[in-house]
Amino acid sequence: MKKRRGIKSIDRDRWVKTWQTDWNKGRYNPFIRTEDVPSFGTKHRCRGIKSNRVHHFLSANEYSFFVNLEFKPEVISIYEQFPMLPLSMTKGIANELKINHPRYTRTTTDMILTTDFFIQLDNGEWEAYSVKPMKALEHDRTIQKQAIEKAYWELQGVKWHIVLDNQLKTIACMNLGLLRHYAETSVTNSVSIPSWIKIFQSAILEKKNISISDAIEETSIKLNIDYKLSSSVLFHCLWHRIIAVNLNIPIHLEKKPIDLGIVINA
Repeated sequence: MKKRRGIKSIDRDRWVKTWQTDWNKGRYNPFIRTEDVPSFGTKHRCRGIKSNRVHHFLSANEYSFFVNLEFKPEVISIYEQFPMLPLSMTKGIANELKINHPRYTRTTTDMILTTDFFIQLDNGEWEAYSVKPMKALEHDRTIQKQAIEKAYWELQGVKWHIVLDNQLKTIACMNLGLLRHYAETSVTNSVSIPSWIKIFQSAILEKKNISISDAIEETSIKLNIDYKLSSSVLFHCLWHRIIAVNLNIPIHLEKKPIDLGIVINA
């Protein structure tokens, strides 16, 4: 796709048509991709566990929030960089609010606004989220754009939320960032999870003061697998809630299971 510089209305309208065609056919492509625009943050792409498609994030904060969304069982669909269409609607809102509608950089072409995340919940409801650094809210123009976005979703009957970076710089987010690397089933292809859990559970029940690391080691020896694979199974089980853990405590394997609130749910 053409880099979004020097954009003319014909370019914008072509993108909208392509996006709408895909959306109507049940295919989702983010309206803005990492290669389309420069970003002041750390751009990131990854394949979604729930969607099995490549997601595009324009900042580390967006990626961190995405990981949180993927971990929530009630979130069934995640759409990033979702366009707020039709353009006439956001222009109308801007006019009502007496705000200049955003334009593409160094052009007079009205921009298609996007929401960072548009998600579907298992109860059939939809929600929209804007992810922003706190310092961005010091700028009047950012506040104006957020006002347009909030009004747009309210008119759609969709709950809109703003998520700030300080809400994502938590121990829980750090833990989820670690666990997500082990979410894929490929991590456990060579191990029977029920067998691993049975042996691991026996180790932590028989020895009250055993560390998680030692319990993993005992499990790996009995299953004749290496320690790294055995610890990967634990992280996989934590992500999928097969084993519960207190996410507000750093996951350090030298701790005792009770220190991390380890509970076997299987």
